[in-house]
Amino acid sequence: MARRTSRELLESGLQPKAKGEGSIYKVVNHGQEKWRASYTLFMDGNRPVQVTGTGSTREEAIRNREANKQKRLIQLGELPPSALKPNQKQAKRTVAQALEEWIDWKSSQTLRSQKISLNVQASYRTMIEKHLIPAIGGKALRALNKADLEQLFFTTLPRKKNGRGERLLGESRLRTMQLMLRSMLDWAVDRKYIFENPMKGVPVLDKPRSAASRQNLDKMYWVTYRLANVLNGHPDEARWLFTFLLAIRQSERLGLTWSCFRNLDKKGAQATVEIKQQLDVHPVTKKQYIREETKTASSQRIIPLDDRLVGVIRAYRKIQESWKQSGNWHPLEGLEDLVFTSPTGKPIRHQTDNKHWRLLLEQHRIPYLQQHTMRHLAISLMVSNGESIEIVRAIAGHSDEIVTRAVYLHLDVKSKVGAMESLVDRVFREREGAATKASSKP
Repeated sequence: MARRTSRELLESGLQPKAKGEGSIYKVVNHGQEKWRASYTLFMDGNRPVQVTGTGSTREEAIRNREANKQKRLIQLGELPPSALKPNQKQAKRTVAQALEEWIDWKSSQTLRSQKISLNVQASYRTMIEKHLIPAIGGKALRALNKADLEQLFFTTLPRKKNGRGERLLGESRLRTMQLMLRSMLDWAVDRKYIFENPMKGVPVLDKPRSAASRQNLDKMYWVTYRLANVLNGHPDEARWLFTFLLAIRQSERLGLTWSCFRNLDKKGAQATVEIKQQLDVHPVTKKQYIREETKTASSQRIIPLDDRLVGVIRAYRKIQESWKQSGNWHPLEGLEDLVFTSPTGKPIRHQTDNKHWRLLLEQHRIPYLQQHTMRHLAISLMVSNGESIEIVRAIAGHSDEIVTRAVYLHLDVKSKVGAMESLVDRVFREREGAATKASSKP
């Protein structure tokens, strides 16, 4: 049916349309007679775009047209996204429901950039249940605003106390929760649950300074020299030298398997170790297992081994082989190829490793430094030796993905050999000097 003019409407006993009201007329839609309401918008000032709505009644057609008109105006920037009314299900979705749906979605992803590990899942769920849900969980997701979030992260959560009256949440945990919630809200925008992230404009909490950043690392280089000297011939020499010479993380070192090494026994070939996995603990079963991924994609790397480090790791391998022949060797299933183990073949737990590290430092009267600080020290030593930032980042597996994508993937093993040799030269200087003096005595 063609649209009728105002005169035709009057002649039919119908009220003519008012200026700017749009048109309403009958059409045949899929064999059924329907009402259709239309309206003309002008995009870019002059380009006409017709907006329509169809319904069984005049009123329904007008309602549908007005809803479509709002969507168009939002697309044109004439109205804010919040002007579009949500459906009943969207309006009732709470922050708690959105967080649970988001966690389930993250847990089911296969892409590395989207998924989260079992331990991170467990950590997120704990923070959600203990802190976020009690504070804002019952609030409608669409009603959450900037003021609510500023109140949450700058007043409510920082004021929480433990049973001793001490601050319950540290800077690191608060920042993690803020970034987690921001990620969930970005996801909610993608799902069209909300039209804009209410976290926009909320100041991002500062990243807490690490223990290493609070120390003058250039004044702590002597620790590496001292350790290299006192560990000469020590049963755990390889375990600790790998800590502060390869700049690898604790979980990466504890998760090393012999299959990660190449050319340890091949003369004339460059020996390497590949950092591609880590030792982890299942959050439910509490069993240790090899997680075949590193902290980030950029953390996967191949590090060349100086001949002196090859000698150290081969000496340790002989010690482990003697353990295997003792009759007490009972490794856990799936962890039979671990490099650093107890004499019974069991993996070394992170807490036990930290305890052994502390005892080592106390035994040699060295001020306590976290193992991760030794990673910073190794990086600083390489930089102070004049190595390029690109080479150092490639060896350390820096977490800055932008830099590693642009640089790390183009660096081969040969380009890192000089950096590793230079670092070992500097650290072993005192140790080798002492050996030279001892051999020169009559």
